[in-house]
Amino acid sequence: MTVQDRDPDGNRSEEIGTSREGPTEAAAGELLTGAFENPVPDWDRYTIIDYLGEGAMGLVYRALDPSLGRQVAIKFIASDDPDQKNRFQREARAHAQIEHDHVCRVYEVGDVGGRAYIAMQLIDGSSLQDVASDLTLDQRVVVMEQVAEAVQAAHSMGVIHRDIKPGNIMVESRDGEGLHAYVLDFGIAR
Repeated sequence: MTVQDRDPDGNRSEEIGTSREGPTEAAAGELLTGAFENPVPDWDRYTIIDYLGEGAMGLVYRALDPSLGRQVAIKFIASDDPDQKNRFQREARAHAQIEHDHVCRVYEVGDVGGRAYIAMQLIDGSSLQDVASDLTLDQRVVVMEQVAEAVQAAHSMGVIHRDIKPGNIMVESRDGEGLHAYVLDFGIAR
């Protein structure tokens, strides 16, 4: 999905940003994706569908939660260091306590095959880093107001992000609602 400009009535006009290719439907509900290395091929909890990218602390994949029938983003920590794993999971649990419309939701924190992971809301959009130059001034103001609300919600829970930057903000276009920003990657929060 791409972030798009909207006219005053909320209708889509000009597409901006870049889209991210996702899985395509195939026969019998099979999901088809490009080639990638599955980090946990025998995992029963989630079905890894696609590789999405790499952040400062680890690799992110699109996955299916078969018990709920929804897609999620799964981040695996890159480090095998036990202290880093504990910190990663502790900070993910702190992030999970923040319930706000502009904070990416954390669904689960765990460990599989010795690899710490976070299962979180899959956002169908682009990073602010990728689309900021294509946004109008009014759109930028809306996005930053939403980011400020998210940061305030985190602060009210005693969580300080410490790495707010365009790459840690996702923006999606919602039909009839305009742009919607999410703050994510509380990986170095305190």
